[in-house]
Amino acid sequence: MKKIVLIALLSVLFTNCQSDDSEQENADNSKSSISFTLNDKTQYVTATDVSGSAIDVTWSKSEPTANTENEYSIYGSFIIKNPASNDNRDSGDMYFQIVTSDAKLTAGKTYDISFSYLNSGVNGIPLAYDPAVCYTSTDLFQGSYTAGKIKITSFDGTTLKAEFSIENLTNKNPYSDFGYCNGIKIVEKSFTITRGSLIAMPE
Repeated sequence: MKKIVLIALLSVLFTNCQSDDSEQENADNSKSSISFTLNDKTQYVTATDVSGSAIDVTWSKSEPTANTENEYSIYGSFIIKNPASNDNRDSGDMYFQIVTSDAKLTAGKTYDISFSYLNSGVNGIPLAYDPAVCYTSTDLFQGSYTAGKIKITSFDGTTLKAEFSIENLTNKNPYSDFGYCNGIKIVEKSFTITRGSLIAMPE
């Protein structure tokens, strides 16, 4: 009889532990985040608000009309990882789109990123900061040869997890011409995002 009671007690404890672990895992998985590396140098991670809480990374879907495909938009805010000073750290926004005929993004499938844009804001360190180089702005735009890929690692209709990379973003603002820096004409440069990963929640 004692053995039966002991086995039953252990079973209950084991089940509770599994339940707690599962709930904890679900809680962790529901937290949005974004991280990426620019030009294999500067690392960026999820932005936080004044209280230190993470700012949401979100996704949204535009419903197609009769002649259009499904369009997913992903947006996230970021800061530079391990800034030298909290008063002089970069912050910005990342935005890109996925256009697909798939009714729902499929886990394990890689999609083209149809549009991409990064804005680092007007304060702090310029995006892709290099003290020896001037840029027209702290924004990076999609250029003529930009190619982006995003691999969906999991998607249950709510939590979207993915890995991404974008090649040949440019410092050329499509709405204005290059100016001069210290008397020297600013030239166009390209930037590449690698090791990108995100967890996004519905907008």
